[in-house]
Amino acid sequence: MSCKLIFHLFIRSQLRYCPAHKTPNSGLPKVYEHDGKPAQGFGLMYKGRLVCFYTYECDLGNGWEDQDIYNDPENIRQQALKMGANILQYVFAN
Repeated sequence: MSCKLIFHLFIRSQLRYCPAHKTPNSGLPKVYEHDGKPAQGFGLMYKGRLVCFYTYECDLGNGWEDQDIYNDPENIRQQALKMGANILQYVFAN
């Protein structure tokens, strides 16, 4: 994809809220406590397909790091890993 196409997609599109029941794995895990807001997912749609998934108030990458780095509980780390795997599965299946 060229930079011009990416620029065109982002300028002409708006992020849409993806309700928990429509996001992979039935919702985003709250991995990192930013300011007490719930974790949310947003997406950019192009020709009816999700082409970009943006997380807000959820830092999945923290859950993917070694436990020594952020000290996230094991259950939160597992939720982050499952969400990441489900996002990849969604990408390849759709």
